[in-house]
Amino acid sequence: MSNIKIVICSVLKPINDARMYEKFGISIAETGKYEVHIIGYPATAPNHPGITFHSLSRFKRISFKRFLASWKISKIILNVKPEVIIVNTHELLVIMILHKILFGPKILYDIQENYFRNIWYQNNFPPGIKHILALSVRLKELISAPFLSYKILAEERYHEELPFVKKKAVVVRNKYNPIRKINAFKEKDPEGKLRFLYSGTVSKVYGIEEALRFFKAINKIKPSTLTIIGHCADHQLFIKLETEAKREPSIVLNIDKSPIDHEKIEGVYPFTDFALTPYPYNSSTVNCLPVKFYEYIAHRIPIIAPNYNDSWIKFLSKYEAGLFINFNDFNPEKTLEVLKQSRFFQGTIQQDIYWESEKDRLLNILALLRNKAPYPSNQ
Repeated sequence: MSNIKIVICSVLKPINDARMYEKFGISIAETGKYEVHIIGYPATAPNHPGITFHSLSRFKRISFKRFLASWKISKIILNVKPEVIIVNTHELLVIMILHKILFGPKILYDIQENYFRNIWYQNNFPPGIKHILALSVRLKELISAPFLSYKILAEERYHEELPFVKKKAVVVRNKYNPIRKINAFKEKDPEGKLRFLYSGTVSKVYGIEEALRFFKAINKIKPSTLTIIGHCADHQLFIKLETEAKREPSIVLNIDKSPIDHEKIEGVYPFTDFALTPYPYNSSTVNCLPVKFYEYIAHRIPIIAPNYNDSWIKFLSKYEAGLFINFNDFNPEKTLEVLKQSRFFQGTIQQDIYWESEKDRLLNILALLRNKAPYPSNQ
């Protein structure tokens, strides 16, 4: 009996994405029961048995080519003929439902973000337009819900935030899967500098401006470096950061308008003393636990986080992993003194921050859907 075919697809996520590939793809393929196909934005394709990668063409974030990407994904799916499709973006829902109606594959919606809130509360689009777009996304999700076999929730609180996940919704948290060796030992900077890190999505919503202000204030007192590494889709912000890095040699910039390989980001961790996560308050992020928290804890990198979010404080305090400040009103001298005196990660890092403790939730869903073959046989 041939293995069941599963497609994991996205428009913007790269084919080697940490969740699509490192967590979902590897875990599913390692069971030996599935043939996994991952479709996504172009990136370095890993070599993993049981997983086939399908890269889309490169396109700008707002472009006609992005619209065409959905149809290319549809064409690949028609060729692969999967029994199960895991989709992680709202913009593929309608076309996946058409596949469901015509060919019968099971559709799983992997909800990594509350897209409605992202569009409504963030300033990526002008007022009026963003509200129309947000409402259209929610309408798509509501219409699609009856056709979905399961909704996979990356956050527990999506049960409260999303009105269409009342039934057949399972929380599969975005915990850390260390597919590469963790090097928790960190040599000090030879010049005695403090090494700060801002990694992941580089945007105003996620606090890059606050990170820069914090670093500049600290750097005036104590020689330091700030490494900024990640995906920056905002063109004006991209130019601004390039200007900042040229003016200030202590800022090490490694950003791109396309997603950066997760492996490159992890490569910076052994040379980091403190990670900056200065999220300004926003209704689109306040109920989410940043994925980078799991990674920083696993690599024993102390986290400097905002002091307004009780759930983040509770989570980070459990591992003695955080220092909590008001990034808009802090005393640099006192902050440095606290950093010097604080003792982080005194206890053992528990296994509950790792993907290993979470993956069975995903595999159990797939087990329930097995032995269905909606596509006609090629033979």
